Amino acid sequence: MPLLYGAKELRSISDWQSIIPPKHWVPTRSAYELAEHWHGCKGFPSSVSKVLARAFPNLTCNYGMVELPVFLDNFKAPSRTDIMLYCSTPAGDSVVVGVEGKTTEPFDAPVAVWVRDGHSMPTPSRSKRLLFLSELLGVTVSPDARFGYQLVHRTASVISECLLRGASSGVLLIHSFSDAAPTNWSDFHAFTSTLGIQEVQQSSLAGPVEIGPKHDVKIYFAWVSDKAIGTVKGEPVA
Repeated sequence: MPLLYGAKELRSISDWQSIIPPKHWVPTRSAYELAEHWHGCKGFPSSVSKVLARAFPNLTCNYGMVELPVFLDNFKAPSRTDIMLYCSTPAGDSVVVGVEGKTTEPFDAPVAVWVRDGHSMPTPSRSKRLLFLSELLGVTVSPDARFGYQLVHRTASVISECLLRGASSGVLLIHSFSDAAPTNWSDFHAFTSTLGIQEVQQSSLAGPVEIGPKHDVKIYFAWVSDKAIGTVKGEPVA
C-alpha cells in the first residue's frame, strides 16, 4: 500500500492538536505556541509581518499547510515543515514561506553527527541524502558541518516548494519562543554563513541569496522571537 496523507481545514486550535503528536502539544513547546500565535491572525502574526514587509510589503498569505511532508531523495523520512505558507505579492508573484517553530529543542543533531548515524564514518544512505540536499541547495554541505541537520532539509524543502509552485522567492523563517537554547542562534548563523549570508540579525530579514539547483531561487532567512503564550498564561515551562 502506498503512503497516503490527508488534510483538512483547521478551523480551531483544537484542530491543530489533532495532527500534532501529544507529547509536543504542551504549553511553551513550539507546536503549541505556533498554533496559539498563528491561528486566527490576519495573514501573519504582527511580529512576523513586520519582518517580512522589509522585502515583501503587503504580502498576502493565500493558504498554509501544517506539518507538510516534503519528500526528498526517497519516500522515507520526509521533511515535515511546521507551517508552509503559499503567498503572493501585490504584483501577483508567488512567495513560499517555511516556518519552523523553536523553543528549547535544537535543530536536530549536527550534520556531522547525523550523517554518521552512530558510526565512525558517514553512512551510504545518509551520504546520499546529504548529496541530494546539497544539489537542491546549490551549495555543498560538508559532512563535517556542525550546524543542525534540520536547517539543511527545511531550507531544501522551501526551495523544492518554490520550484514546484513556480515561485522565484522563498523564506525560511524561524519563529522562536524561548531563549533556553542559545545554540540555535549560533547554528542558524553558521548555516546562513555557509550559504553566503554573513549579516544576520534577530527580528530581521537576511538575504536574499540566490541558491537552488540553477542558483535562480532567491531565498531569505528570518528569525522572529515572541513570548511563549504558555508563559504569559502562567503555565509551567515544559
